[in-house]
Amino acid sequence: MGKVTRSYALDPGVAAWMDKQPDGRGKTRSRSMMVSEAIFYYWMHEADTIATQIKNLREVNRLYLEELRVLRSKRSFWSRIKTRLGR
Repeated sequence: MGKVTRSYALDPGVAAWMDKQPDGRGKTRSRSMMVSEAIFYYWMHEADTIATQIKNLREVNRLYLEELRVLRSKRSFWSRIKTRLGR
């Protein structure tokens, strides 16, 4: 593999947070390793999975909201009937 140019800029707070993150062996990971992992999981691994999950959750949410709207409309119908019968 050839030489890879790495260049990134971090806010001071983010850099300080990254310096405190352990690698699981009691050592701190380098910023470069963390940025490489983040880019890999965001762009090459998890991005499609997360986008698909978001789309599926939005569809499920739409279905539940439609079902809730139908149930509320039925409840109000029965509530009107009970009110008229109670008079």
